Amino acid sequence: AIVAVLEHNGFEVLLPEQNCCGLPMQSNGNFDGARRYARALLHKLAPYAGQGIPIVVGGTSCGQELKADYREILGIHTAEAKMVAEQVYDISEFLWLLHEEGRLKTDFRDQGGRYIPVHTSCHQKLHRIGRPALDLLGLVPGLTVEEMGVDCCGITGTYGYKHEKYDIAQRVGQPLFDKLRASGVSQAICDNETCRWNIARSSGLEVIHTLQVLAEAYGVEEG
Repeated sequence: AIVAVLEHNGFEVLLPEQNCCGLPMQSNGNFDGARRYARALLHKLAPYAGQGIPIVVGGTSCGQELKADYREILGIHTAEAKMVAEQVYDISEFLWLLHEEGRLKTDFRDQGGRYIPVHTSCHQKLHRIGRPALDLLGLVPGLTVEEMGVDCCGITGTYGYKHEKYDIAQRVGQPLFDKLRASGVSQAICDNETCRWNIARSSGLEVIHTLQVLAEAYGVEEG
């Protein structure tokens, strides 16, 4: 969906060789392993960043890792880390900046009164970029989105998947699951991957990414 939306807006999309950003290891205290993955990924992305090519990320946790955590948590203060961080954008952030420049296509199909609830993940808030996903969805005619206003779904990366933490995580997320079920719809939006999995399993709704909604509204759903 990300590729389809970017190509619809006139971009050539490059998919360079890459590896995991290392966040799962970092979250579980394996900092040496996380640094190995981080350095490998930085080495692969730096040639593009060095040419001023934007690097867009569809997952809010991975994006935060590239933007800040490599330096602030893993202590990687190399020229590559700085160069890549300066070129990394959350995909919704990138598209909203494009809109502010008057360059985003807004030839969206009318959604006929469609309503979708939205959960903004903790890691999305960490980017400190406002709510560009909600801003973008607000451009689509006939679409109403509502932010649920619940702080956390409880999963917090890999924390909530651990056997000894799962019940705690579910109690944290219960207000969100209840609110989503009460909405009476079959779909919700969340741009963080582990949150999507947890919300879908615990609420019974299909949970999709903002870019899937935009691709559908553009009529360029990924095939």
